[in-house]
Amino acid sequence: MTTTELGMGGSGVVLLGSYCGQNVAVKRFRNAKYCSSFEVEADALVACPSPFLVRLVAIAGRHSDTPALLFEYMDGGSLRTHLEKKRMNERTPVHVTNLHVAWVIANALRDLHAKKLVHRDIKSGNILLSSSGEVKLADLGLARLEAASMTEAPVYGCPADIYSFGVLLTELATGQLPYFNQDVQDPIAFTRGVVNGTLRPTLTTECEPWLRQLAERCLHADPKARPTAASIVEMLSVEMAAAPPPGMSTYLHAVATDDVDTVAQLLTHRVPLDWKLPVVATLITTV
Repeated sequence: MTTTELGMGGSGVVLLGSYCGQNVAVKRFRNAKYCSSFEVEADALVACPSPFLVRLVAIAGRHSDTPALLFEYMDGGSLRTHLEKKRMNERTPVHVTNLHVAWVIANALRDLHAKKLVHRDIKSGNILLSSSGEVKLADLGLARLEAASMTEAPVYGCPADIYSFGVLLTELATGQLPYFNQDVQDPIAFTRGVVNGTLRPTLTTECEPWLRQLAERCLHADPKARPTAASIVEMLSVEMAAAPPPGMSTYLHAVATDDVDTVAQLLTHRVPLDWKLPVVATLITTV
C-alpha cells in the first residue's frame, strides 16, 4: 500500500509505502517506456549490494507495464533539502558532517567502480539521509557498465563520477548549488569554460583544508589526473582517524574483510551514532 508522495522525476514517482510491516520508498515507473531505466537500476543494485547504497527491498511487476522498486525508507530526506535548510537557518532533524557525507559517497563510488559500474548522476538530490545520521547514495537509473575491454586502463566513466563528486564537495562547503554566483548569459561559453577547466564551482575561504584540496583534485580538467574513489576513501579515512571513536575495531574489521552484512548492521540503529564515523580498511591492513 502506498500513501504519501515523496518525490517525482522524469521517469516516475516515489511514494511512501508499507511492505512486510516496514516503511519503504516505492519508486513507481510511469509506463513501459521507462522500463530500461527500471532494468538498469534493478540490475545495478543486485550486482553491487553495497551498504553505502540505498538498499533494494523488493522488485514489483518486473514484467508488467508499471514496474516498481521498493527501497528502504530514509526518513531524513535528501542532502539537497538538508543543505538548503541549514543555509536558511531552518531546523533540520538530521546531523551529519561534511567529512562523513564525503566518506560515505566515496565508498559508494568505490564499490560501484569495483564492479565496473558508473553512477553518472552524483548530486545532492540523489543522496538520502536518515534521522539517525545514516547517509546513502540513491538513484542508479543512469548507471552504466564499463566495457570489459577497458578494465585495465583508466576510463572516462569513473573520472566523470569523480568530477561530480568534486562538485558535490563544493556544495557541501557552500550549502549552495554549484555555480550559484555565475551569471549564465551565454550557455555555450559557460559550458566551454567548465569543459576546459577555466570555470569551476566556488569554494568559500572558510571551508576545511581537506575539502578544498580534494575538490581541486577531483575537478581537474584532465580526467586521468583525478584521484580514484579508492584513493579518496583512504585520504578521507586519514582525516577521520585523527580522533577515532571508541569501539571502532569491529567496524574496521568488517570493512577490511568486505563483510557487507556486518557493515550494514553497524550503519543502522543497532550501534551508537559515534560508531558510524568510519575509518578505511587499509589503515588496519597496513599496520
